[in-house]
Amino acid sequence: MQLKNTIDFYFSFFENKKLFRVFPKLKEELLSQYNQIIYNSDKQNSNIDLFQEYFQVIDTGIKDDHYIVSWLIGKIDNLVSKNNLPKVHFNIKSLFSDIENLDPNKSLFYSNKDEKDFKPIYVSYYLPIGNLIVVDGNHRVKEFINRRKEKIEGYYFTPDWNFQTMNELSFSLYKFHHNLVTLHSLCQKKDINLWSFKVDKSLMPNTFYGDKTVFKNLIFKKFLLLFCK
Repeated sequence: MQLKNTIDFYFSFFENKKLFRVFPKLKEELLSQYNQIIYNSDKQNSNIDLFQEYFQVIDTGIKDDHYIVSWLIGKIDNLVSKNNLPKVHFNIKSLFSDIENLDPNKSLFYSNKDEKDFKPIYVSYYLPIGNLIVVDGNHRVKEFINRRKEKIEGYYFTPDWNFQTMNELSFSLYKFHHNLVTLHSLCQKKDINLWSFKVDKSLMPNTFYGDKTVFKNLIFKKFLLLFCK
């Protein structure tokens, strides 16, 4: 995990935009969330079942900064079953799929299998980097590419599902990155009529995942932000 450049970039940007002055508790809350990441990292259980978790390196886009998150496949299985999710067809070109680091034996298994017997893939929308990440089914995606298929069947889950399918460290990283990116996007908007932002744990666009910061008098504060160059 390497986040120093990312934190320096966003915090400097927010300072320059006077975001921390306009929302007094915001900096404190973001620092608290980062401290939670450090705490969760220190207590992370080293006994990891590689067959039950999918790991993905996330690049923040700031120099070489990155971190690793994981999804608990068993939990996703249960949620898909309990919520009776509909299957959807994904355009393979739209998917962020790690097809370069696959198990050769598993790849061979799927190459000899009829595609109608393939289990649907699992796809998570990872808002901080704006990608649809394949969290289960990368071998199947690769095989479909080999067969020159354009679409693949699977289940889609929204960002809020990450709370239920990630471990504590992964989710604390996700929500922190989410908050940095959405706050940055907030400051980039020029049209006040399109400016909306709220504290909300849906992890959707224009939301802040937190408990301490209050976003009130938004139009007035947007004027302040617009004139803070």
